[in-house]
Amino acid sequence: MPARESVSAPGRLQIGPLSAADAAAVLELNLESARHDEVAPLSETPLLRLRSGNPALTHLLIRENQPAGAAPGAAPGAVVGYAQIDRAAAQPSAELVVHPAMRRRGIGTQLLRIAEQDARIPSVAGTAGIVLPQLRVWAHGDIPAAKGFAAKHNYEPTRELLQLFRPLKHAAQWPNPWVSTWRTGDTKPSSAIPGTSVISANNPPTQPMPMQSIVSLALAQAAAQAGELAKGGLAESAGESAKGDHNNSETTAPGKPETVETSGFQLRTFRPGIDDEAWIALNSVVFADHPEQGRLTLSDLQDRMEQPWFDPRGFFVLAAADGTLSAYCWTKVPKGVGVDHTIGEIYAIGVDPRYRGKGLGSFLLEAAMSHLTALDLTSVRLYTEADNEIALRNYLRVGFERGSVDVQYAKRK
Repeated sequence: MPARESVSAPGRLQIGPLSAADAAAVLELNLESARHDEVAPLSETPLLRLRSGNPALTHLLIRENQPAGAAPGAAPGAVVGYAQIDRAAAQPSAELVVHPAMRRRGIGTQLLRIAEQDARIPSVAGTAGIVLPQLRVWAHGDIPAAKGFAAKHNYEPTRELLQLFRPLKHAAQWPNPWVSTWRTGDTKPSSAIPGTSVISANNPPTQPMPMQSIVSLALAQAAAQAGELAKGGLAESAGESAKGDHNNSETTAPGKPETVETSGFQLRTFRPGIDDEAWIALNSVVFADHPEQGRLTLSDLQDRMEQPWFDPRGFFVLAAADGTLSAYCWTKVPKGVGVDHTIGEIYAIGVDPRYRGKGLGSFLLEAAMSHLTALDLTSVRLYTEADNEIALRNYLRVGFERGSVDVQYAKRK
């Protein structure tokens, strides 16, 4: 369906799929706003969907009005506002951005009002007993301007997503020996891990990590931490994912190692084109109740694998004895203009509910942090729901600290 346009006081409104030029303009608008606000107003998911024609998505674009007397066929005005509405979930959500120099001119209000109407499509207003869906709007960083905008339009917080950070120096002190050797070229690989190859950090491996029994990995890790082989490893991790898509995790803190039931599990890295469907199936089970992460499709996965930051060598999976994927931890090292390249991210982590309580998630978390340390990164971040008290408590116990917060707002009732 072609885009539709209308002229209003704040600017020229365009509704419909974006052209390549329009998408590029929105990316630039997001970047300019991020420089001004010190936080990007649009998260990864809407940016990946800028060119999407999915009928459950609506794209709203506002350009500056043409000056009076502009010649016919003149170049369109600059893009000064954008919103994307996602109606696929039970609770429709939106993210929006207005150019810093064009704020307080009614552009944000115009985008919000149209988004509120769009969230009710298809309309069921005349159907008895049907409750119309209520729009949720994300405010990344929850900066004062966003709080003021929400209050002005009678919106209140309904969900908070915390960004947590921790330094990575611990992984240099207590590394996962086999992962560190594979990635960094440690000249003293653990004797508990036979057949380990030494590769320079300046010449990283081009092949995925070979499959390795995590029994020996857990023992070697315990030896590195305690100085002797100990009964242990790390504790439980349930489903979690990172902010790219408003995700979250649960993990039990690795204080005193609990028993890690590793028999039959093997660690390797994700194989693009081979593991795709199996990972989607696992992810949908892990995040069955999550409003964003649980809806990821093969197309969504492929979109992410096409991004410049994607590296399968940082996408760890655990396979059960029958070869099925049982758990995973996907890391991300963001790339691009205006990105802090010293911070890695736990992009998503999850354990099949059938295998929780075996220490698999915490083992993967340690492997992931060791991998990020080997890349000379200084810290790692992840995202977790503010009301997930168990996950939050456990992350704080293992050294993570609170950073910024993303807030989802809804209309006051």
